[in-house]
Amino acid sequence: MDPGRVRVGLALSDESRTIAQPHLTVAAVKEDALLAAIGRVVQEQEVVGIVVGLPLRMSGEAGPEAESARGLGLRIAAETGIVVGFCDERLTTRQAEKEMLGQGARRRLRRDAGDRVAAALLLRGCWRGAGCGSGEEAPVAHRPGGVAGGAGGGRRGERAVGAPGP
Repeated sequence: MDPGRVRVGLALSDESRTIAQPHLTVAAVKEDALLAAIGRVVQEQEVVGIVVGLPLRMSGEAGPEAESARGLGLRIAAETGIVVGFCDERLTTRQAEKEMLGQGARRRLRRDAGDRVAAALLLRGCWRGAGCGSGEEAPVAHRPGGVAGGAGGGRRGERAVGAPGP
């Protein structure tokens, strides 16, 4: 999930975490509507884990945007009961823009799809252990009511959304 002030990009993966695909862009203007939309995706897609991108500063410090994203992730965990992990998302939006430009995407498509493409890039980087904040191997995961060392789990056949490996 690539959170922003205006839009939130969502991407989905297969259970084996081989493929990350852009899924949906949701308006972030009203948090209740955003949480409801994410809850619907969680149910419809049988999500077992969520990775929220933290827009850290280039120095690696967390500014107000990263704190806002962390708060949103914790509210999602509380609302859905799904494990939520956090991963450094610096430059994913720029990388998504570059990829879409390379494919000849027009400005309107880049604006509309950029956040969900960035979310897919975030997942791929997170699986490789790149950008997982504070030098960790996997994102810090928060289970509703506590903190977990990883965000794996779920029943066979369920869809993983960027949940880090076991």
